Amino acid sequence: MNEPTSVTDPRIGSVLQERYRIIERLAAGGMGVVYRGERLEVGKSVAIKFLHAWAARDDDFRKRFQVEARAMSRLTHPCCVSVIDFGVDQESPYMVMDFVTGDTLRGLLRDGPLPPARALSALRQVLAGLAHAHDQGIIHRDIKPENIIVTHAVGLGEQVRILDFGLAKLRDEVTGITSGMMLGTPSYMAPEQIHGEPVGPPTDLYATGVLLYELLTGKKPFNATSNAELLRMQREVTPPRLRDVAPDAGFSAELEATLAKAMEKAPGDRFQSATEFLAALEGAGAGPAVFPGVAGVGDATVTPRPSSPTPSRPREEVLATRNARAQPRVTPVGLEAEARAPEALPVVPTELVVKKEESEATVRSGSVPPPSARSRSRRMWGGAAVIT
Repeated sequence: MNEPTSVTDPRIGSVLQERYRIIERLAAGGMGVVYRGERLEVGKSVAIKFLHAWAARDDDFRKRFQVEARAMSRLTHPCCVSVIDFGVDQESPYMVMDFVTGDTLRGLLRDGPLPPARALSALRQVLAGLAHAHDQGIIHRDIKPENIIVTHAVGLGEQVRILDFGLAKLRDEVTGITSGMMLGTPSYMAPEQIHGEPVGPPTDLYATGVLLYELLTGKKPFNATSNAELLRMQREVTPPRLRDVAPDAGFSAELEATLAKAMEKAPGDRFQSATEFLAALEGAGAGPAVFPGVAGVGDATVTPRPSSPTPSRPREEVLATRNARAQPRVTPVGLEAEARAPEALPVVPTELVVKKEESEATVRSGSVPPPSARSRSRRMWGGAAVIT
């Protein structure tokens, strides 16, 4: 796969549909390449994502790309990145998206867990965005810290936006290319995803529960040395309680119960909608539910419960330490997160093909050309999440 470099790329300087000028190449991943562009009539920056040439020649990948574009074009919520336009240039499909700068939740987690108020407010925004997506018949299927970006707006503080609908499932979409497939990222996959069974809103809410667990504790609920073992744990093992992982944090029993319900093994035992999850967070003393609008990530408050364990250090000292660690980094466009395995890892439900470096691998069934062996890391450029 001899894709052009940023120096030789003939797309740079070209104009699409007489509307979008391609200014610079931002990053390339296993499936595509992302550019920063300009919408000429208004001078607005946009992100433009093209399929790689080899993927553009594959009917299944072209169809998957179209499904992603169609899904994102339905999104009009401030907590979701949306597609502005879609087209084909010299047989290469592309989509034009919002250009977003900021740090991902994965980047923020590198310094440890977020302060509870910040974590819970971020999660409420994720749930608000998911509620909108679900109302449009879209199931994301890959909610995780890498796919959530935190942006900063004057007067509004921090805002959360959901990225990367590359694995999205449309409720009314009949493609034939996802039947029986296992799609997702192992650390965040619901049991029904692992089995290749039908997915719905509870599938995304399971991943959102895992996300909340990680934001509050700085740790994933399950860790293993292989994909096979990790997926077995997702199917069979009850996650450790928050208070066992972070005994000094003073998490309430109500919050524990809310998180446990979100991560139930059976879809029918979980929350059935994002609004139900939001209401449960409110009832757990996690501050007022913010829906469907957006709240600054620092605006939520967590009401201490009398029954909560007393921290070994004063609560003010604990929160001050966490806040100092969790300050956003002053980096303009995206930050590298932890190293990832290739975006496409062939797996079938009954016979798992595992990779040694698993934790953030995205699992898809089907055959794809192998990416290069060089190390890969996650960055956020505009509205696209890419493997570099």
